[in-house]
Amino acid sequence: IEAGRLIALSGDWPADPVGDPAFQLLQRRPLSAQTALAKLSRHTQPSLELHLERAGLIRRVRMPGKGFPGRAAYCWPLTNRDRVSQARAALLAALFDGHNPVPAIAAIICLLHAVDGLGAILSLNDRGWRWVHARSTEIATGIWVDEAASALPEMNLAMTTSALRPALMAS
Repeated sequence: IEAGRLIALSGDWPADPVGDPAFQLLQRRPLSAQTALAKLSRHTQPSLELHLERAGLIRRVRMPGKGFPGRAAYCWPLTNRDRVSQARAALLAALFDGHNPVPAIAAIICLLHAVDGLGAILSLNDRGWRWVHARSTEIATGIWVDEAASALPEMNLAMTTSALRPALMAS
């Protein structure tokens, strides 16, 4: 397999209506991160919105006066903010308290780090930004991953994120 290509290995996990198309695409043949993102990006957001709405995590609300003529614009507020509070606490613990993040929080940090988006959720002084940048770089590069065999999902996350990072930066 050529360096810098993403592949999907077989696994035994539950079906995921949002992630399965990416998995199936990468099972066919190895692709560069940029090619994979280009092929998947058009359908991912609508698929994710529909899945979250069906799961009852968000609700679709029409925004009057927004959008193009003949095309309605929508927003999707959360139905319950408890999960947001838990995710925010876990994110802050990983960034400021040195806790090893669970894969979902690591993915959020990696994505925000890649697109320079941590400023959208944090308000810090210069010293705080230096700290957050250093810690988010550690997480984005996989330095936080334990060397134990049980850390395989975290290692896969770190490797995938490092492969996707250049494509995200180019977008």
